[in-house]
Amino acid sequence: MSPEVALVTGAAGGLGSAIAAELASRGWSLVLTDRPGVELAGLLSELRSAHPAGVFSGLNADLADPEQLNELVRAAGHLDCLINNAALPSSARLGEMTVLEWDQVLNINLRAPMLLMQAVVRVFAAQGTGGSIVNVASRVWATGGPAAYVAAKAGLVGLTHAAAFEFGALGVRVNAVAPSAVETAFTASSRSAAALADFHGRQAAMSALGRAPVVHEIATSVAFLAGTDSSFVTGEVLHVCGGLQLAPMP
Repeated sequence: MSPEVALVTGAAGGLGSAIAAELASRGWSLVLTDRPGVELAGLLSELRSAHPAGVFSGLNADLADPEQLNELVRAAGHLDCLINNAALPSSARLGEMTVLEWDQVLNINLRAPMLLMQAVVRVFAAQGTGGSIVNVASRVWATGGPAAYVAAKAGLVGLTHAAAFEFGALGVRVNAVAPSAVETAFTASSRSAAALADFHGRQAAMSALGRAPVVHEIATSVAFLAGTDSSFVTGEVLHVCGGLQLAPMP
């Protein structure tokens, strides 16, 4: 029996590479993608070294370009799972948000996952095998934060719910993970080092578990929803945030 194949977007980042490593450790074959100009060779080399029997490939694509998205899925070939992990950060306040930044964030964080879901479900339907989709949202969908980022992640949760109903008859499961911020280059890209340290400190203090997450904890949750261990789970949002989705005690 051939290994199942997952397409992982935003694969070169801290969370994307952790997801790829976790899936590879569970026997998945992987098609990894990131934006043009982002190097995937190092990650592919690490995966091949750790898992010599695995099948891993890398494809660059601009997720803001619908035609490149369709070509990405065509080039990937057989697929069993889509991990919509790629995202664009934003720290702009609503009162200062430009139309350009709004469109850039929504295009990558919401429109691209929608288009990829459409394209991948067509592959699933043609294969007749069903499949799974995991959308990487954020706990801010329920708690607030920078306007464009929150709007996109809340939209991604809503899209997850809608897709779970629409695609269930095809044997396709659609779920989301909603993590709290983990220390990666992504979270550092919109904050100064001091602001980032302060943010993670406050996040740990507010957590019911008294700490911030590590990237592996999010990756294992994604892998759970991707695979057969969650074969009767669809339309769910798995919060991986140590209780930060809960209202604080008075």
